[in-house]
Amino acid sequence: MADRPVLQLTACTYDKIASNTSVLNLDEMSYYMWIYTDPDVTSDCYFYEAAELDKENGPIIFADTFEQKGPSWIQVKTDFLDKEVGLHIYRLTFVDRITDDVFNLFFAYIIQDDNPDKPYVYMNRSDNKGCDQKHDHVGEGAQYVNHRTHICK
Repeated sequence: MADRPVLQLTACTYDKIASNTSVLNLDEMSYYMWIYTDPDVTSDCYFYEAAELDKENGPIIFADTFEQKGPSWIQVKTDFLDKEVGLHIYRLTFVDRITDDVFNLFFAYIIQDDNPDKPYVYMNRSDNKGCDQKHDHVGEGAQYVNHRTHICK
């Protein structure tokens, strides 16, 4: 089988989230993401639900976004995942087919963005209202004090 650049994360218990958190760039988010679950833990279980752990609003539960694909893989539609810059933690709930025991696994990722919004305003010559001089040259027609104001001579 050929190696393919498939985005995958690992589900784990809550106490192991720090060592299993991946840093993702927005540019590498494709249509699907895969979550690996240990087959020794989830082979006799079915996937019940997924929820984003949001500290402000409580958990946000997803219905059709996550789909179990065999005993150790869950496919995720990335359109519904939180893509804001920062840390995101999700809870995966499983139910044992024999005992009906319910348990959770977690996965986490940190989103980074190579192209964040710029905190400054670009210079725009149309902002220089009230002056009809050409300002293509500095020193002869105008002195620029900053990007938005100038002193006409």
